[in-house]
Amino acid sequence: MLNDLAKWKNIAINCSFDSNLTIPANKNMIKTILRNLISNAIKFTHKNGKVDVNAAMGNNQVEIAVSNQWMVIY
Repeated sequence: MLNDLAKWKNIAINCSFDSNLTIPANKNMIKTILRNLISNAIKFTHKNGKVDVNAAMGNNQVEIAVSNQWMVIY
């Protein structure tokens, strides 16, 4: 669903994370949260823009950032 919306607006979605990164949390809840954040980022990104999704270990916790050229959502 998100890929179709991104393609319609010609928005590139770039993901950057360590493939060994694990999140000790409810998988379905994390998926729902990320889907909502990425959906909002796509909605508020102009055509031909880009959305970045980054995850990294920091301060003994996993930090996830979803951003576009207009906003950053944590």
